[in-house]
Formats: sequence, structure tokens, C-alpha cells
Amino acid sequence: PGGFPGGGGGFGGGGADPFDVFNAFFGGGGGGGGQNVRFNMGGGGGFPGGGGFPGGHQQQPSGDLFADAPAVTRPTAADLPPTDGKVHVVEFYAPWCGHCRSMAPAWKKLATALKGVAVVGAVDCDADKGLCAKYGVQGYPTVKAFVGGRVVDHAGARSAVALRDWALSLLPNVVSTVEGKDGLARLLARAGGPLVKGAPPPRAKAATWHAAALLVTDKDAPPPMWKALAGQFAGRVAFGVALKGGRDTTKNVAALKGKPLPIVAAFCNGDPDPVEVYGGALKASNLESWLFKFANGRKCAAALKLTPTTDLAALRVPQLKAALAERGGRCPECVEKGDYVAALRAVL
Repeated sequence: PGGFPGGGGGFGGGGADPFDVFNAFFGGGGGGGGQNVRFNMGGGGGFPGGGGFPGGHQQQPSGDLFADAPAVTRPTAADLPPTDGKVHVVEFYAPWCGHCRSMAPAWKKLATALKGVAVVGAVDCDADKGLCAKYGVQGYPTVKAFVGGRVVDHAGARSAVALRDWALSLLPNVVSTVEGKDGLARLLARAGGPLVKGAPPPRAKAATWHAAALLVTDKDAPPPMWKALAGQFAGRVAFGVALKGGRDTTKNVAALKGKPLPIVAAFCNGDPDPVEVYGGALKASNLESWLFKFANGRKCAAALKLTPTTDLAALRVPQLKAALAERGGRCPECVEKGDYVAALRAVL
């Protein structure tokens, strides 16, 4: 099979430092230093005796605790609550707070460790009192997570490992496990839309982009980054994973035979052929860019196997436009859906 335009095979690039391994695909192990650092964090308040309460102690000269930490974002009122579908973990702090200063090195390491899995940010409450008041910050440091429209306070153990595990536990679980002889077919049905016989009717969990992304791995559970991407693209791309021992589910997909694990592949319109095999580095930003190529059905519209008897009215307008352009058609006068259907029919 020829795959999609621009497709590739295997994996290339990428380093092998511990954070890259954790961030990308293998999950569960963490990496780097700070694993045994313990620091105080409050869900809704600070801690007595350490300058953790607003107005409770004389303020010291301020300073940016994260000036040397590019992995730590600086969210503003325009960024919270986030709308990118990712999990955001935010520390609300004051630079004069002793607990905050003690915690800063561990927070920087956490931001690096979770890069590509969750967004780790920090808000200086001296500089943005309004934002801290909006979220009810009453003491420093306060840690909150923003996920799926919810705000979740951190109230568990305070070790760096526990905080990392807490952030990972917030990742939405929308990855389907692909197993058995019908496993791949069920995943593809979620992305097939109305053109595929037996596909489920449109519903909230259906893939509106008519695309499915599959990870084939020798691990026992979906890695954190795959779960994070699935949450980010929820409702637009159906995500699946074939875990250890599950490679037989793809044995009939010729494009995947002989590929070293892990494999990431995309399917369109409920059809196992053609398939595009991801060929880039195992990093969240690279995979995110690759998945965005399927945005609005354009990639899958180009891959549609259209014939003169295809029910073109079942396609959405963006798909019709993309399919028309892919086949060299132009229709500057098209306005209604029926116009695009007629224009596409003319070039088939």
C-alpha cells in the first residue's frame, strides 16, 4: 500500500536522555533528579511558619523563581482556564515565600519530566493578584490542575514523585485497547463515519475527523503521552493501542509488517488501507503536528476512495472541498453543500 501523501515509515530522530524516554512513549519511570525531594504544597492554603500566607509576614525583595526554567509556563488570565484539551498543573506562589523558594527546584524538574504529557505552569501572585484571587488562592504555594473544564486542588502527598503521579492520574482515559481479531475493526468503525458499512451513528465520542490513530507497543499499558494526546484530540481522532502481545491485531495490515516497535499509524474513513505510518521523532510536539494534518477531515478526505456511486451527500463540506481540491477540481461559485457535491461528482 502506498499510504497517504507525505507518509513515512518507522521512527527517526530523537535523543535517548531519561526525560525524552519518559516524555515520549515508555512512561511510568520518570527521570532525572528530584525524585526524592519533598516539598510543601497546599490545595487551598499555605503553611504556617514559612511566610506562606499573604500579609502574614513582611515581604522580601521579589525575584523570578523560574527565570531559568523554560519548561515552566507563565499562564495569565487569558490562558486559564485552558482550552487546548491538555492537562495543566499550575503553582500559585509568591517569590518571597520560603516554602515556594524551597520548592522551586523540584517544580522545575517536574515541568521537564512532564513535558509533552502535561503543561506545568507557575503564577506569581504578587504580579497577578487578580488571577490568584479568581481561583481562591489563600496561601503559598497552592497547586491546582485544570483538566476537562474542571479545577482540581492538589491535596495528596507532597513528594515530587507523588505530585507527578497525581498529574498523570488526571489524564483522561479515552484510548481504546485494540485486541482480538475484531479489535482493529472496532477502532476503525469509531472513525469511519457514514461511508463505512456498519459504522456507529454520529455521537459525542465519534471521531469527527474520520481518522483513527493506533499505537502498537510492547508495553503493558498506554504510555502517558499517548493518553495525553488522546485527551487533546478527543472527539476528533479515535485513539487505540495494541499492547504487549497484541500485535496480531495488525498482522493483516501490510504496511505495518516488519516494522520495529513502537509503531504509530493513522487510518482514515474506517479503511485499513491505505495507512500512514508515522516516521518522526517520538516527541509530543512532533506527533501533535502530525495529527493536526488530519484536521477538519482534509487528510482523510484526500484518502477517500470515491467512485461515481459513492454517496457524496454523506460527506461534510470541508471533506467535499478537500476531496475536490485533491482531484484538481475548482468551484469558486460553490456556496451550498449541493454545489460541492455536484462539482466533485463532475471530476470522478
